Amino acid sequence: MFRIGLACVMVAMLTVSTASSQQTGGERPPPPTLEQLSDYLMDISTGWTRFKQLNVNGSLSSGVILMSRPGKVRLEYDAPNTTLLIATKWRVAIFDTKSNMAPTIIPTRSTPFRYFLSDEIDLSDPDFLVDYLASGNTTQVMLKSPSPDLSGHVVLHFSNDPVEIVGWTFYDRFNQPTRVFLEGFNPGIAIEDTLFDIDAEIRSRSN
Repeated sequence: MFRIGLACVMVAMLTVSTASSQQTGGERPPPPTLEQLSDYLMDISTGWTRFKQLNVNGSLSSGVILMSRPGKVRLEYDAPNTTLLIATKWRVAIFDTKSNMAPTIIPTRSTPFRYFLSDEIDLSDPDFLVDYLASGNTTQVMLKSPSPDLSGHVVLHFSNDPVEIVGWTFYDRFNQPTRVFLEGFNPGIAIEDTLFDIDAEIRSRSN
């Protein structure tokens, strides 16, 4: 599933559906602008969702994502996968839940999580924006690889009405996609800060 190493955090996104919904008695509203999508992401404080991940090798993984913005994400994978991923504003830690070994640590700036965890989000930033495409009830925002040392790109997928992030896709340097499908984001829940504490997780495994 998550390939251990740098590629394993390059979690990516896809739309749950490209089908357009009919607006009752009128035209469909215009798609959200990049500014509106940026504001939507920045307005997320806390939330959770179940997800499914389609990997490059065709295998399917699932689990739960917890988010507390700015700066905190936790991905817990369902068995038999033993991966736990905790991302903060500065680093991403990848744990094997069946091992007491130290986690793999990667700078957040080198992963797609930088697009979700930053204090300020600007999807229109020309340093990152590649393309913006709205079709039916979905919008896709293509962004350059978050690290100048890496090739590939990230696509964020949104539903338009209501505006909601529904997945993402990371394309590696060989243009092979890893896709994550969100099963309905549930915002505004209370989440303990300790769930995002990488050092506390390391200590708990050393006891």
